[in-house]
Amino acid sequence: MTTFKNDSDIVEALKSQQSSRVNSVLKYLYHNEKLLRSVRKEVLYLGGTELDVRAALNNALLIFDRNVNAGKYDSSLCKVNTYIVAIAKKLFYTEKRSELRRDKAHNRSAEAHVFETDVNPYVAFNRKHREELLQLAMKKTGEKCHQALTLYSLNYSMAEIAQEMNYKSSNSAKMAVMDCRKKLNEYLTENPELVAELLDS
Repeated sequence: MTTFKNDSDIVEALKSQQSSRVNSVLKYLYHNEKLLRSVRKEVLYLGGTELDVRAALNNALLIFDRNVNAGKYDSSLCKVNTYIVAIAKKLFYTEKRSELRRDKAHNRSAEAHVFETDVNPYVAFNRKHREELLQLAMKKTGEKCHQALTLYSLNYSMAEIAQEMNYKSSNSAKMAVMDCRKKLNEYLTENPELVAELLDS
């Protein structure tokens, strides 16, 4: 794995916008034990799980990349690791608050016997804690698609999905994920009772 001597090397690699260099630096940061420990400490303190730790780190890295190229990151004011940990912490805290609001809204609706009938089933797909019913539906698309959809739902980039699943390129991974989502949609369309259960869960 490529290593980077300092924060300047990391920022320079991201600003180059060269796929190989960007992927190398993101992979390096994703597997950086010191950074992972720091993110884990913050996320677990807020009540998260190990799965939340990885998801928060992955999303924070994507935002860090965007901020560097948008000129929003100043290395003279904050170290790379400190900056990424702060992003991950904020992301998880925001998600946690959103989940609490969703839970409260769901409980109020259930108590009042009010059930929504016009809800997009893919809302559940984008949550970190996917319902068992959706996992079952994803498995129906086949082992390969199940893996691809799981990674996609955890906000893995197409480059990372390609690496994890041995696709030739991020475009190949994108096409595979699109095909798998189509299969999942077809399965849900053929099983409206499952969709009803998903919306009720």
